[in-house]
Amino acid sequence: MHYQKDWKRPERVTDAAEVSNYYERYQEYEGEYKGQFHNVTVIYAYSTYKRFADKNNADSMIESETINLICLRDEDQTYIPVTLWGARRQCIAGVWSEWGNNPVAIQDFLYIAGQQKGVEEIEKCYSYATSWEQREVYPHICGTKLKICVAKIGERAGKNNAFYPVLKYAIFNEDGRSALEMQMNDESMFNARETYKEFTKLYKEFVGEEVAEAEVVEDKPKPAPKKKVTKEVEPIATTGISADEEDLPF
Repeated sequence: MHYQKDWKRPERVTDAAEVSNYYERYQEYEGEYKGQFHNVTVIYAYSTYKRFADKNNADSMIESETINLICLRDEDQTYIPVTLWGARRQCIAGVWSEWGNNPVAIQDFLYIAGQQKGVEEIEKCYSYATSWEQREVYPHICGTKLKICVAKIGERAGKNNAFYPVLKYAIFNEDGRSALEMQMNDESMFNARETYKEFTKLYKEFVGEEVAEAEVVEDKPKPAPKKKVTKEVEPIATTGISADEEDLPF
């Protein structure tokens, strides 16, 4: 060990849109997630890593990245926490594989954020450890405006006989277009309408309501003014190891 005289302390990345103490300033949204849309602004964004046993292989462990977004609802200033399961790697007999690519949901979200905030900016981050995990925080993702669809599709058992909701998320640009529709200059917002149908149906199936096609109202998102795009994000292939619903530790 030796003292490095020319060592410089890393500067903390900051952004005026970041609200790291969101839990002190705002209340969490308490409504039911029925597959409806929410107009939100990201106010805190960080990634972390979770390890869990491989359900399909007793000798294997899986480590998955998660991207966690705190989204403030425009309507009432309550926040919705969104967790997206990301790239993963596998450990067999003590040997870890290479990290896989981003799954579609995360790649699409980063595309949307990059179009609004700048590709290089959203990748800037700083790290710190809480009492239970190591985090990488992305301040410049904060301020991204989204339209998100959330549905409660189940429950999982936790400690002390507690039950936690299993939520399904879909993320769209603020004008209602998906990342793919943005890339293709498609103004139809077809994906949002189909997502609404799917998510409301999943919610109704979970709560035991009879699903009737006539009851599914197309809540077509309203277009927002277009913003000038300074740089396009090249689509990235999503093959390789990535987390999906079958890999989750519950």
